[in-house]
Amino acid sequence: DTCNADCVYCPNLRSRSLIGLEKFENFLSSCLKTARYVQFGCGQEPMLDPRLPTFMSALRNSSVSVEKISMITNASLLRRFDMSALVREGLSELQVSIDTVDPVINSATREGTDIHLIMSDLKRLVHECFGLELVFSVTVNAMSIHSLEDLLDFGQSLSVKNYYVREVFDRMD
Repeated sequence: DTCNADCVYCPNLRSRSLIGLEKFENFLSSCLKTARYVQFGCGQEPMLDPRLPTFMSALRNSSVSVEKISMITNASLLRRFDMSALVREGLSELQVSIDTVDPVINSATREGTDIHLIMSDLKRLVHECFGLELVFSVTVNAMSIHSLEDLLDFGQSLSVKNYYVREVFDRMD
């Protein structure tokens, strides 16, 4: 329930609460038989938890039949994990929450992230993890709307084909 970024439009409360692996495995074995889509992360940063590969492994080793495993991340912590290993565990889609490639706008709207590092890591990722689909999850705000073309160009350079775009009423002047 926590995140390393402080985005101007994020309404999610933060805590240090964690779900235990045993509770997750129990959920998988007692509540699910099939799942079309399983997503790690939503409203928090899953890569803050060093146990992430263990949870993905638990899903892969469970009896649950899953069509697609996804993760949504701000991509600022990609270096913490062997992404190829996560792909081997079944990760097939990485949704990157990214709104701009402009460092000034990124610093103003996503405090705690470094857009240069994110872009560099994403470029490396596409060369290391063939078959991993990148999706950009874009929140359009008062500042980022003017840099969308540059973001789309960057996405195109990474072969991003799908974008989830939403508008927010942010706290910016």
